[in-house]
Amino acid sequence: MAQTISDFKSGFNGGTRANRFSVNFTWPTGLGSGFPNLTYHVVTAKLPEGELGSISIPYRGRVAHFAGDRDYKPWTVTILDDTGTNESWSLFHKWSNALSSHKKNTATDQTYAVGDYLQPIKFTQLTEPTSASTTATGHSSLREINLQNAWPSEVGQIGLDMGEGGSLVSYTVTFTYDYYTILKAQIDIE
Repeated sequence: MAQTISDFKSGFNGGTRANRFSVNFTWPTGLGSGFPNLTYHVVTAKLPEGELGSISIPYRGRVAHFAGDRDYKPWTVTILDDTGTNESWSLFHKWSNALSSHKKNTATDQTYAVGDYLQPIKFTQLTEPTSASTTATGHSSLREINLQNAWPSEVGQIGLDMGEGGSLVSYTVTFTYDYYTILKAQIDIE
C-alpha cells in the first residue's frame, strides 16, 4: 500500500505542540493574600506521571498478576524568577515553611486544611489558536489536568553566574499531591 505525503497529512491532525500549555496556581489562604499570578512565569512542565502497581502471586509454577495500588510521582515545573510583587521564589519558601518551619520543624497550623495549605493546581494542554471555545490565552483546551491537594515539597535553587550575560534566571518547584484528574471534552478520567 503506497502512501503519499498527502495521505499522511489527511490522516494526521497536526499533532500537539510542546510550547502550548498553561499552569494556574492557587496560593494558599493560610499565607495571606495579594500573591502574583504565575501563569506566564512557568516555562517548562510535563504532564504528570502516574503508575499503577502490580501484585504478583505465584501459583503452581506460574505467576498471576493483579492490579495494585496507584502511585503518583512528584510533579516539577520550571518558573522564571521575577522581581517586585512577582518574587515567587520566596513565596514558595513561605508556603513550604508554613508546612514545616526551618526553625521549629513544625507546621504553622497542624490541620493541613485543603485551601489553607494544600491547593489544586490546574495544568492545561492547549491546541492551536481558535476563536470558538477558547481559554484566556486564545487557545482551545486539549486536556486539563488538576492536581489535587498539592504542596511544594522542594523549592529548587537559583543559579547565579556573572558569565551568563543577558539570560533570565529560573528555578524549579516540585509538588507532591494526592491524585490528579484528567478532563477533556470527550473523555473525563477521575
